[in-house]
Amino acid sequence: MFLKTLFATALAVGMLASSAANAQVKILVNIFVGPAHFIHAPYKAWGVEVGEVTGGRVTVEFLPASAAPPPKQIDGALAGNFDGAFMFNGFNGKRAPFTQMLLLPFLMEGSAEAGSVATWRTYEKYFNHLGQFEKVGITPLSYFQFPGGHFFSSGDPIMSIADLKSRKMWALAGTPTRVLKLAGVDHVAGPAARLAEFVQNNTVDGVAGISQDAIITFGGLQFTKSATVRSNARLGVPNFIIFVTTKKWKEISATDQAAIRKISGETLARTIGRAADVSETKRRQQLLDKGVKIVETPESFKQELLKVSAPLFDAWKKSAAKMGVDPQAPIDFYKAETAAAGG
Repeated sequence: MFLKTLFATALAVGMLASSAANAQVKILVNIFVGPAHFIHAPYKAWGVEVGEVTGGRVTVEFLPASAAPPPKQIDGALAGNFDGAFMFNGFNGKRAPFTQMLLLPFLMEGSAEAGSVATWRTYEKYFNHLGQFEKVGITPLSYFQFPGGHFFSSGDPIMSIADLKSRKMWALAGTPTRVLKLAGVDHVAGPAARLAEFVQNNTVDGVAGISQDAIITFGGLQFTKSATVRSNARLGVPNFIIFVTTKKWKEISATDQAAIRKISGETLARTIGRAADVSETKRRQQLLDKGVKIVETPESFKQELLKVSAPLFDAWKKSAAKMGVDPQAPIDFYKAETAAAGG
């Protein structure tokens, strides 16, 4: 009788273990940008791959429309409206102070692909151990960046701080708006997803801090008559985290977690960065085809902006000291890794 009971118990435990190993976990993902944005293709391809590498035990499903505004991606996930998303780190300064280094002006001097790879490597080497995002209940899967921010105008090119002050400006939330504020430029600010309501209603006549892709993707093509662009004079770089809630992550077995991490991290960063570069090249040609005058950012303008940006670098040094992180080492590492990853 004892042996029968023991056998039955062992069989039940084995069945439960097998059931747990084969249990399906669904990750519901939110994308706050519209379906025309280039990120849909690489992000959704990653979702398919998650299913493949986990043998179907973990699947990724994307919501048909955004369930939260750009600044509320983490809040929406923690509230249970979805399990994962990507989010602009310009909104994450309080949750994860380390992200603000990645947003410093004129830091990026390479492609979005190289910069995305460098971002992930910098995070792993200098910031992963801090666990700042984990403390609020999310698990980072990757970091990436889009092409850097430039200047766009409904009239003549913006070539100096004086030109900025002579226009009604809109600036991307985060680094661009901080720089304009330090420069004494009157402006309105917001996420790129809200750009259209300002440029299409003639509320502003200048835009600062977004890419050539973004000015078109978010409704500014008809608005734009000139662009001031330079590969090593980017006002700021939109840097993002891809995450799932820790609650959802814990539902996934250790084996499947490892499989997902293998296709995330640097691999996913590179894929999204490459897609961003392809889209940027296409959008630049669209601007040229429309007759937009594209000029190179003068070195004098870059130096003006760098000078007024000094408080941002000072703030980063103070923040790094509080975190026990060398403020300069990750900056130097990021730049070196950008060059190593393809510049």
